[in-house]
Amino acid sequence: MRTRHRCSAELGLALCLASLVACDARTDSSRPPVLVLGVDDQTAQADGGFDVRRAETVLGEALAASRQLRLVDQRDAQAYRAELAILLATERSPEGAGEAAEKAGLYRAVQVELRLARRTGVPPESLRAEGSAFQVQDPSRVDRAEGFQRVLELAVGQAVERIDLQLETQALPPDRLLALLASQESDDRLYVLRVLRARPVPELVPQVIELLRDPDADLVLEAVGVLVAQRDPRAVPALIRLAGSKDVVFLLQIITAVAEIGGPLARGYLFTLAAGHPESQIRARALEGLTRVERQAEAADGVELALPRPEAGK
Repeated sequence: MRTRHRCSAELGLALCLASLVACDARTDSSRPPVLVLGVDDQTAQADGGFDVRRAETVLGEALAASRQLRLVDQRDAQAYRAELAILLATERSPEGAGEAAEKAGLYRAVQVELRLARRTGVPPESLRAEGSAFQVQDPSRVDRAEGFQRVLELAVGQAVERIDLQLETQALPPDRLLALLASQESDDRLYVLRVLRARPVPELVPQVIELLRDPDADLVLEAVGVLVAQRDPRAVPALIRLAGSKDVVFLLQIITAVAEIGGPLARGYLFTLAAGHPESQIRARALEGLTRVERQAEAADGVELALPRPEAGK
């Protein structure tokens, strides 16, 4: 019986997605195809979780409404594979107590991450976007499962919208990208940075360096990733300054970033850390990065630099 029920559920999902594809009147073949691969409910162990099949249908509906993607119901070598992770589902009572607070309802929130990937390019293409939403709901009218399902739909819709923004941004000229990097909206800045990871635009490197000062930690990490991808030596001084104000874990990330970019300043910085930093893991990571930079330099111009060795046990 269980096998039959599972097969029926899978058949139902397939028919539903096929219907979504058929009902999508926009048959513009220039839009890249996208296929729903699955949903990973990371909340399931904690609190029963979501109906995964229904969540896949929600994802299919949101993708069918995308401005930039074309939903397909079968595997296509050119298609993005879409995977949704439901990261968080929280519920809390309103602040305060008494009848007024009870009438206010329950605060229900959902956070998701949508990942799209396809292997047609070198390196493979990937896109990622978060979505989050909340509603204040009356538990006497909306039961818990249905309430969270409604919030999930909002969060998934937001994630697809942000994927659309990234795809739209890929075709923008540098002056438009520059304007978005200066936007007051952190999401605008974040998704431009994600596009710049795969699209070298050297004239925007100074603006990306400025974003290393942004108060949003996620945005700063994305800016570091862009600077590594662009491999522009102008970023090294700013990365070194940034490392001085952060913890050991962040310093390890900066060491890796500086080593990837390379150049004389990076080489000197890594040499100094490898020779004398008090933390053994910092010395080891710096030496590893220095070795990489040295190999790059030797291949380019034959210059050699004696490599310091961290003292054993320190």
